[in-house]
Amino acid sequence: MQGLIDKCYAEESPHEDGGWYLPHHGVYHPKKREKLRVVLDASAKHENVALNDCLLKGPGQNNSLIGVLLRFREQPVANMGDMENMFHMFKVKEEDRKFLQFLWWKDGDLNSNHIKYRMTSHIFGAISSPACALYGLRKLAEDYQDEYSSNVIAFLKNDFYVDDGLKSIESSEEAIHLISETRELLNKGNLRLHKLVSNNREVMNTIPMSERAKEMRNIDLNRDTLPICPALGVQWCVEADSFQFKVQINDKPLTRRGILSTVSCIFDPLGLVSPFILGGKKILQELRRDGAEWDDQVPESISCRWERWRSDLLNLTKLNIPRCYKPNDFGEVTTAELHHFSDASVEGLGQSSYLRLKSNTGRIATTLVMGKSKVAPSKPVIVPRLELSAAVMSIKVGSFLAKELEYEDIAHVYWTDSKVVLGLAPDDPEVRKSEVNVFAPNVETNHDHLSDVLKRFSSWNIATRVVMWCLRFIQKLKQAKNRKSTQQNTVEARNEPLNVQEIQVAEKIILKSTQTATFEKEIEILKAINREDNSEHTERKQARYRNEQIKKTRSLYRLDPFLCEDGQLRVGGRIKRANLLRELTHPVILPKHHHVTNLIIDHYHTRCGHSGSGITLNEVRASGYWIISGRAKIGSYIWKCVTCRKLRANSQSQKTSDLPADRLEHAPPFTYSAVDFFGPFYVKEGRKQMKRYGAMFTFNL
Repeated sequence: MQGLIDKCYAEESPHEDGGWYLPHHGVYHPKKREKLRVVLDASAKHENVALNDCLLKGPGQNNSLIGVLLRFREQPVANMGDMENMFHMFKVKEEDRKFLQFLWWKDGDLNSNHIKYRMTSHIFGAISSPACALYGLRKLAEDYQDEYSSNVIAFLKNDFYVDDGLKSIESSEEAIHLISETRELLNKGNLRLHKLVSNNREVMNTIPMSERAKEMRNIDLNRDTLPICPALGVQWCVEADSFQFKVQINDKPLTRRGILSTVSCIFDPLGLVSPFILGGKKILQELRRDGAEWDDQVPESISCRWERWRSDLLNLTKLNIPRCYKPNDFGEVTTAELHHFSDASVEGLGQSSYLRLKSNTGRIATTLVMGKSKVAPSKPVIVPRLELSAAVMSIKVGSFLAKELEYEDIAHVYWTDSKVVLGLAPDDPEVRKSEVNVFAPNVETNHDHLSDVLKRFSSWNIATRVVMWCLRFIQKLKQAKNRKSTQQNTVEARNEPLNVQEIQVAEKIILKSTQTATFEKEIEILKAINREDNSEHTERKQARYRNEQIKKTRSLYRLDPFLCEDGQLRVGGRIKRANLLRELTHPVILPKHHHVTNLIIDHYHTRCGHSGSGITLNEVRASGYWIISGRAKIGSYIWKCVTCRKLRANSQSQKTSDLPADRLEHAPPFTYSAVDFFGPFYVKEGRKQMKRYGAMFTFNL
């Protein structure tokens, strides 16, 4: 406290009415026991009002911690420094100091009466202090931007996280010049950059001993190993120039609270070990889902998993991740690419981003830049939706990296194995969200995506109607876009029910998509044949060429397939001139193993009242469909049909009980005997109706 007064950060308060008094206390950092920081509590409330409640937080001018760390890895020469008492270096207006008053003893004499003091500068704990201090730092850089190099100005504006500055430079000469100019510029604003650290010994030799970090003062730079220093909470091994993880496993109770404390002790802002941390988060999620309280003992089934994860936690201390993206003597970077990978499962979802650099000498370096993971929601969510969430996460990380990294013309490549994600991705990344192909993919051309979507339906009627409603929606979006471009204002008609023609269009799109996904090679062959001349002589050549190209082992070989005008694959034959509908003479070919085929079989099997395979097959073919190995496919489907199994099941009969023991043992005749009565039954004697009973005697002979 006396140090605040001696450095003029605080002064005796004049006698004036009003103002605000702040309680204060001392705080020790666990790793800096020799230093006591005085905290004036601006959050303390009097009559339910605190000073922070009356202050404005100000604009968020602080740089992103992750962004500063990302740029810290770009160049080989790394430098780090700290601003001494940054908040106290910026003064508070005279008329506002009465709100920062506190009580203390004169000259620290506890036997005397306390007197009033007030702070002359911003304090730690006030929500307005960070914004004011950062504004002052940026204003200082702007005032002298014409006198100092752009690297110095960029360092002060972009590479400070509150009072900690991290900067990587290409060469030691540039680093020496940067540190010298930065200290000179800050000195003009009465600011001091100290606790300097560099991984380059030549740079460290130019820094005065008093301005070095405590870890760097008592070592011989020519012989000793450079120590490990914290860089914004991340352990930086200066000698190896790599990031490490410091793990201290304390004895925590085996409860939900203890597990959370252990998982949270790993500080990994870049997500470099996020796949490992995901295992601990998954255990916490299971405990919360099972309703475990904070201090309840963990079940034995989970405690075994937790002990394995906890023992593996110590292996993180062996992990060394290079700080710099580029290896030594890499050369000048000519091409930079960011490759983003995303994936998901029922356990969780995540993404990882790798930076691929190419030098002017042809060398290539690939480094993990950032990762991110999260557990899957507790409520059931289908995997395609989780994969979409992972892809969105990957895109957000890519946008963040493009903003924070300082590489020019960096290319982004996104990787996923989900066809749903690929189907929803727009062809042009610059397309605005208001355009059609961002809202919905082109269902007429994106066959893989449509096949994945159709797997979610259990009815042919529902599938065709959903596809048609999507087509209507796309058409409306196109019309709205055209009206906007022509500046026409028209009133849209109300949604009308689907008609037969629209449903037929949807059926054709679904069938064409199914055939394209299954018979891709055969369709390409037939398209090539259709480009030839269609004369009678050429048709024989086409048939010969088709038979040669389509292997005899393929299921289409004997069907004489051809492509009709609308692109559908149909059964050929010699009855083209028959006066019948084309659906009967040349039905559409359907693959045996496809979900659409199952939907069509189910539709017509239900329509014909769950009849046998013969009637169902006739109904399918009469409707214009030819299923490859149709009889076997329909028979297999009917055998699995629950309704048919119930209707055609054999009547159940009761099993006869076991014979009694006396029927199975050897014994003399008449040893066992039994009598049984039955009746009554009615007989007639003349005109009378009489009751009669019977008796049956059985003997063992």
